[in-house]
Order: sequence, then C-alpha cells, then structure tokens
Amino acid sequence: MTTQDATLLGVIVFGLLRGISPSHGWTVAVLYSIRNKRSPLLGSIVSSGIIAGAYFLSSIIVIIAYILVSTFIIQIPQLYLNYAVAIALGILAVTC
Repeated sequence: MTTQDATLLGVIVFGLLRGISPSHGWTVAVLYSIRNKRSPLLGSIVSSGIIAGAYFLSSIIVIIAYILVSTFIIQIPQLYLNYAVAIALGILAVTC
C-alpha cells in the first residue's frame, strides 16, 4: 500500500466515523425537525440532507485542492502535503 492509498483510506475512514458520531450536527437537526408538527419526517430529511451536503461539498473541495496542489506544485514533499490535507480535514471535522 502506497502512502497516497493509505492517506485516501484514512480520509475515508475518518469521514465515516465523523459522520456517524453523535456530536455531528445532523443529529441535532433531525431532533429539532422531528418536533415540527406539520411534517416531521420531511423536515428531518431536508435539514439533515442540507448539513450532509455541505459537509460533503467541503470535503470534496479539500480533495480537489489536494489533487491540484499535488499535480501542479512538485516542490512540496508528498509527506508534507499529506499532513496538510489531514489538518485541513481535521479542521473541517471540528467546525462542521
């Protein structure tokens, strides 16, 4: 397994574990939406979908930035680039 494969696997596992953790915002959104008297199921699906979509989009942006930097900027050692991506995704996980 190469370093790039290990990094990709680590990012995927981290994202999955972060997404199912109870501290993630979607659980709060679902519980809030369930209290809606008109359409609790629809409200919970929409609100959790918005949060999940924003989180997914921000993760994709970090991965696209990683691909662009690793393709066009060769002076940065791969190890440092991997650390930068891990830090960026960690910041996203804490703030989302």
